[in-house]
Amino acid sequence: MEVLKSPSEVLETGTGKDGLLLSARRDICKASRCLSEAMARMEATELLVLRACATEPTEPVASIQLLHDIDEGTKYGEWLALVRLEGAREHGQDALRCLDDCTGRLWTLALMLDGLPGAPRPAPHARRSIEEQVDAVAEKLPVAYGNTFNMISLIGFATEPALALARIPIPIPVQ
Repeated sequence: MEVLKSPSEVLETGTGKDGLLLSARRDICKASRCLSEAMARMEATELLVLRACATEPTEPVASIQLLHDIDEGTKYGEWLALVRLEGAREHGQDALRCLDDCTGRLWTLALMLDGLPGAPRPAPHARRSIEEQVDAVAEKLPVAYGNTFNMISLIGFATEPALALARIPIPIPVQ
């Protein structure tokens, strides 16, 4: 991930705002793609867990919430996969909130850099606010990436017991 470009040149010369906004937009889009891929993996893993927890694999459990009601004889692997998926979901929600905040700040930043019709661009009094918006986006993006990485890790850890429970062989890479 690239660090967002400095707003100094934009604020002092009024040029380069497109580069600043493009850099921020590119980073947000990349983080959003990673999160989307992780969410798809989580959904696939959840289907495996639902199938693995069923008494008959061809008839999976209706929803992951019903797994909380399984008696104490539940296998450890089922419980472990469930806990990991819940953790992954929480990290995904945190990442989504960070990206939503970054997107809102990016729109605010775009409006601040354009200013009002007839006013100098960017408005001289907006310098501090613009810097705060850029700093906030630069601070939140790594948090979104971190939450997405944690989500992917938990999904990976949940997949192994789910595959074992579903009696699906885990592929071993050939070296």
